[in-house]
Amino acid sequence: MSPYLVTKISSLEDDLNLESPCLKKTCEFGAVCVVKNNEPVCECSDACPQDQDPVCGSDGHTYSSSCQMKAMGCALQKQIQMQHKGPCADESCTNCSFGAICDAQTGRCVCPKGCLETRQPVCGSDGMTYDNECKLNVEACTKQLELRVVAHGECKSCGNTVCSWGARCVQNKCECQQCTDQPAKPVCGSDGNTYNNDCELRLASCKLQRKIEVAKPGVCDEGGFLCSCMC
Repeated sequence: MSPYLVTKISSLEDDLNLESPCLKKTCEFGAVCVVKNNEPVCECSDACPQDQDPVCGSDGHTYSSSCQMKAMGCALQKQIQMQHKGPCADESCTNCSFGAICDAQTGRCVCPKGCLETRQPVCGSDGMTYDNECKLNVEACTKQLELRVVAHGECKSCGNTVCSWGARCVQNKCECQQCTDQPAKPVCGSDGNTYNNDCELRLASCKLQRKIEVAKPGVCDEGGFLCSCMC
């Protein structure tokens, strides 16, 4: 066996026997340790599915799913537990807007302050790329802007603009995604209108260029009206 081959095998064995830097790193609130440039770094898990299954968190805030609730707890590095399934109701600050969260102790809407320093870029509806979803929420809240995540990853230009509010780039032109062959499953939008399904709610948000979220499954209470694809 050549000396070069022996040296290479020995080097490989040394690498395999190296202790992972993550063994001495403790990550909290759902974050996991990854090694970057031989340094241990805590990161929150990837984006959650877009399925709507609202839950009420212990911070008094309604999340679109338990995954979103855990992701926010990880990003803010605070414990958020599920109080019950379905949106929060009758709390003093259930209508927090612009990315604000409810402070359960004071009953007031407050802007998130600290975010975990992790690079998981998202594209905001303002066409700007943010390091992570938490930083987008901080920007929206502190400046009182209608901001939401339109894509996971960095914003990509379409011609001389950036598609926002869920629009997609088609032949260098931003177009809202149409709803075809979508089953009827009514949802109540945060604008007080009832939509045939999630897709039509997102289509209305895209066309109107403003934030519309699912307030609850089913039709809205009296006062709203049924909104179709032509809304």
